Amino acid sequence: MECEIGTDWSIDEKALLEVKKDGYLESPRMQTTIPGVEFYYIRIEGSNPFKFFNNATFDLFVKTDTPLRARCTFSVPSANFSKTFTYDYDDDKKNGHAFSLNFIERKSFFEAKNKYFQNGKLTLQLRGTFKLHIIDETEQDTLSHILWKRDDKDFTIQTEDKDIRAHKFVLRVRSPVFAAMFDSGMKEAEESKVKIEGFSYKVVKAAIEFCYDVKNGCNYCSAYVIQHLVKKLSPDKVCSIANASIETNADKLRLCCMNYLIKSLKDSITVTEVDSLDIDFKSELVNKAFRHRT
Repeated sequence: MECEIGTDWSIDEKALLEVKKDGYLESPRMQTTIPGVEFYYIRIEGSNPFKFFNNATFDLFVKTDTPLRARCTFSVPSANFSKTFTYDYDDDKKNGHAFSLNFIERKSFFEAKNKYFQNGKLTLQLRGTFKLHIIDETEQDTLSHILWKRDDKDFTIQTEDKDIRAHKFVLRVRSPVFAAMFDSGMKEAEESKVKIEGFSYKVVKAAIEFCYDVKNGCNYCSAYVIQHLVKKLSPDKVCSIANASIETNADKLRLCCMNYLIKSLKDSITVTEVDSLDIDFKSELVNKAFRHRT
């Protein structure tokens, strides 16, 4: 999954010169439609002469709980400066993980002839993409994992002529859809089995394993199911999937739908059933779509 990012940040030359030793200025924090990415922002070092061999530096900080790859370009149009970089961010930093670009001797940075500052302002542009990477996690021997191994399961899910067994009480706790089925007196609840169509055996099994937090962990299984659903996104299905993600509190799938719709708007692709979108979701979509048009 990939998301475009970008911002134009105007920095006052006087404010930057007044930054104390080891100090810096930060841009506003910005959000993305990539699941697991909390925010990103730019930081520019002050006038500390001891860091990075007296070079000026731009930093791109990203706060994420999932690994991702950034391919971005820092540029200052007035100085005809542009630098592209690729960097892999991980989730091991409490306050964000940074890529640092030291690009010019600090004294030269402030010299008028180099044109980094125009009328006392530096205009720094950032353009690029974040691409999500899903990695396997180590399986944990949790209570749910132990339950998954037991032979006393009392409910059957049928798909592609294969059976997947599970415990009703686990499905009830983890899925409001199954809870509603069991409480409704439907035939499936009485017969203790349900047939699921439209999804492969692997996807359905991964979804049930997700309920038990097993097989490479909850994050892997949920990501596996999300990847399958993302492949199903299309102009005539994305709105219904987006609404379903809201109803089931599937936040990562919701963000995937948001990202798809933003790209559709940018590419002038007609999407059906837009009027059916959740009101709050639609409002957020409009705000983010305009931000991503920078």
